[in-house]
Amino acid sequence: MDQRWENVVKPVFSDLVQVLDPLALRDRLYSNDLVTREEFQRLSHLHTKEEMTRMLLVDILPRKGKTAYDRFLDALQKTKGQEHVVEEILRPTKKDSVQNDAQKIKDLEDRLANAEAALSKQKLTTAGLRIKLGPRWYREHVLKWEMMKLREPLPLLECNPYGCVAEINGAVHLGWGNKIYWLKNGKWKEKRLETSSPIGSLIECEGNGYVINGGGFFGDRCKTISVWNNETEELELLTKIPPEYQLRHRSAVGHNGKIYFVGGFDGKKTNQVDCFDIHTKTWSEAKRTKQTRWASSLAAIDDKLFVGGGWGHSDAECFLIKEDRWVDIKPNTKEDCEWSSWNGKLVATGGHGSSNVVEMYDDSAGDWLPLPPMNKGRWEHGACATKENKLFVVGGDDVCNSLDGLRWPFGAQCFL
Repeated sequence: MDQRWENVVKPVFSDLVQVLDPLALRDRLYSNDLVTREEFQRLSHLHTKEEMTRMLLVDILPRKGKTAYDRFLDALQKTKGQEHVVEEILRPTKKDSVQNDAQKIKDLEDRLANAEAALSKQKLTTAGLRIKLGPRWYREHVLKWEMMKLREPLPLLECNPYGCVAEINGAVHLGWGNKIYWLKNGKWKEKRLETSSPIGSLIECEGNGYVINGGGFFGDRCKTISVWNNETEELELLTKIPPEYQLRHRSAVGHNGKIYFVGGFDGKKTNQVDCFDIHTKTWSEAKRTKQTRWASSLAAIDDKLFVGGGWGHSDAECFLIKEDRWVDIKPNTKEDCEWSSWNGKLVATGGHGSSNVVEMYDDSAGDWLPLPPMNKGRWEHGACATKENKLFVVGGDDVCNSLDGLRWPFGAQCFL
């Protein structure tokens, strides 16, 4: 049982009886599948607020698994007239929260000191590390994973936007199925595309958005490259992909006027790397990866392509574009994560089994450094960095141990 029921809710139970509307909360929890039909009927036969509140907070919800407490608070915030109850519950814990944040800062500063000591022994410079990972940077930026406060939730029933999230002209865009969604003024807008294949990749290159139809999560062959026109909110065909490049489960990234396609599957895994010039509309073959791979993580930073993982792989490589060669790099700790270029660094979020782990690759040291975890575990999600140096993460699978089994957390998180 989540100890917060015992440590947070129980001490304020008598106060909650006075302010809680158990009937409204019962209906909300039932609609969110946190209360079963049988439990709903049992609650309906009770006669007093105290009896109903006790059954909900003592008998039913604490037995619903690790996520029940957070879902209970979320239900309160969305129940009309009950928003203030969350403040009643959390008020006694605010002092402890401040103390916990102070301890987190101290732990992070200690971890930084250990990392610098290790680099010093290897006779590597720590100047860049201090700029990026100094205590002030941790305090002002790292301790701020926040759930995005949107005016309305993302209008999707399910969403695995792996490789399909990008900032285009200052707005975060997301591709899923045959629709594009974009965030504007805290609200999601959507556009259905007249395409024969679902969106495989949505990427940004030189300020424009490019949609690759097929080749992604759904397993179709990649067939076309189109430009997303932000003004007309229409998709304009740029080119058809030649048959020899039409592979399944390809990873794509934009860099310096070119779109790179890495790996893929066509009956077997491939190490094929192809390049499309968006200005000349010509194709060329690039140096192949050392390992065959498909559905891999891919990011571009400073004339380098970083690729890692993929089905059946936990290794990682880096393509030095100017030198036209691939070199091995140390892989991060989680497989099937999403890689992003953020603040000039490679950041890995989530991973297989819905991990909330976040790591940053320090190229000068050749090692991964831990960052504070996300609020939610995610897998096959989408992520992108914004021009404001924020890291935006959305969608993915969340495997929980409750009776719900597999559920979809379509909240969006932002790493400030």
